[in-house]
Amino acid sequence: MAMALRVEASYDDGRTWTTAHTKAHGDLGFRAELTTPAQRRTWVTLHVTASDSTGNTVRQTVQRAYAVHR
Repeated sequence: MAMALRVEASYDDGRTWTTAHTKAHGDLGFRAELTTPAQRRTWVTLHVTASDSTGNTVRQTVQRAYAVHR
C-alpha cells in the first residue's frame, strides 16, 4: 500500500507554514528535513498529514513541539 506524508512547520504559532522536504525511510518510515530560520529563540509547531492509496488520511498538529535556541 502506497503512503504519502506531508510535514509543515510554523515558527510563529501557526500564522504561517513552511513545508518540509520528506523522504521515505525503510518500508514504512519517513524522514522530514526542516531548515529553521536564523532568528531569535522560537517554538516550532508541526502539522503532519499522512494518507494511503485507499484514501484514508490522518492529520496531527503538535503545538510548540520543540524550541529553537539561537
